[in-house]
Amino acid sequence: RFYFSSNALQNKGLIFFAGGFMNPGYTIYDTVDIFNANKNSWTTAKLSVPRYFIATTAINDFNLAFFAGGTTDLITNSVTSAVDVFNGNNNQWLTAQLAIPRTALSATSLSKKGLAFFAGGVNTNEVGIIDIYSAFNNSWTTAILSIPRDSLASTSLEFQNIVFFGGGDG
Repeated sequence: RFYFSSNALQNKGLIFFAGGFMNPGYTIYDTVDIFNANKNSWTTAKLSVPRYFIATTAINDFNLAFFAGGTTDLITNSVTSAVDVFNGNNNQWLTAQLAIPRTALSATSLSKKGLAFFAGGVNTNEVGIIDIYSAFNNSWTTAILSIPRDSLASTSLEFQNIVFFGGGDG
């Protein structure tokens, strides 16, 4: 499969490969392949919605891995607001929702601050929303990008408490 996403929980030694698309067959996957480096073994889980172009990030200090948004139908280009969250503290999967459905968004985090950011993307047009999750109080808020755009890059400087969202198609 391709157009899948990867993520890792460093403290738990877990690597995730989630969703994706396969052609021929036009199959969209809900599979999450999980490698446990501590046990040198593989397991699988399922996303709540099959999709590709998923944004991923982790809040490693809280053992939380996020898989957000994505495309759910190749023909109609339908998108989802689904967020699947793996909680490495109890090995449970939880679900949440972005403010609006979208794909081609970007994600990053500030682990020590307990924050995950999901920015931009495409619904029917480019989106300027940043969804922000706080692990300290298990809540979601939103902010706005300087201009709406999709396919943007994101990264963070943990010790300076700065997140960056750059470029993109707008």
